[in-house]
Amino acid sequence: MWLLTLATKLFSSTILERVVGYLEKRSNDAAVMHGQNTTAATQIVVATLQAEIEARKVQSEFTSRHDKIVAWIAAAFILHIWMLVLDHCFHLGWNVGPLPDPLGDWEGRIILSFFIVVPTASVAKALIAKVWK
Repeated sequence: MWLLTLATKLFSSTILERVVGYLEKRSNDAAVMHGQNTTAATQIVVATLQAEIEARKVQSEFTSRHDKIVAWIAAAFILHIWMLVLDHCFHLGWNVGPLPDPLGDWEGRIILSFFIVVPTASVAKALIAKVWK
């Protein structure tokens, strides 16, 4: 019983309030100090993320322009092949001949790169990105 009375006096006394006040002050001081460090670290992380976002935005703009150029280059060769195939299959009388000398040699490689190499490279980049993360 005396232990319960002592515990009640201890919890209701100013000693406990002083101890709690000291611990809260110490905790607040540590939190403020930690908060300043966290704020600086947070600012660094935010600046890094903003730089990464800006870099990706520039990269996407370049990629978008690059993809459009590649599409226009490949479109001429794709149109030629479709016209050739349609003329031969349906006897339309267009008399589509082969492309001039250097373009005729390049046609197969350009079509191959547009439909095979570029999608394969995109898949490979995605797989590598997943593996490295």
